Amino acid sequence: MEVDKKVVLNMVYTFLEDNGYLVSLEVLQKESECSFILPMIKAGKWESVLAALAKIHVADNLLYDLYEQIVFELVEEGDGKIGT
Repeated sequence: MEVDKKVVLNMVYTFLEDNGYLVSLEVLQKESECSFILPMIKAGKWESVLAALAKIHVADNLLYDLYEQIVFELVEEGDGKIGT
């Protein structure tokens, strides 16, 4: 039986957050999020990145930096969907 790592991690994240284990949550996220979020960031798959980040606790300053990068890349590409 094969278990999806992302599903298990999200379940553990939820458990830790619901039970107030915020330090453990932060440590686990730092150790695990690079394994599946970083490749999406490097590939510029922003919809997937935002969907993944919505399921975990992310520091506000990190989200700000990420949104800034997304906007920068969209402007640079001349994406006509900005603001729609």
